[in-house]
Amino acid sequence: MLNTLRTIHANPKAAGVRKGVDYPYSNYGHYSRLKAGGINEWSPAFLKLSATLNVCARHYERFCQRYRHHSKAAPKCH
Repeated sequence: MLNTLRTIHANPKAAGVRKGVDYPYSNYGHYSRLKAGGINEWSPAFLKLSATLNVCARHYERFCQRYRHHSKAAPKCH
């Protein structure tokens, strides 16, 4: 789940539209600044990153910053 979400957050970076993963039309900030507001229910995948939400947020932020886009191979004609 985290790999899929990171790929979604990093799409503008991979496309060359942005230099980083945090941009105005993304919900990346929601994940990088996890808060215990009583409304949000966090995925078990996030909660496995650490014992506290603040540390989970820092780990996810670093996880996203390490993302490296791999170009897809050219389509094959048969």
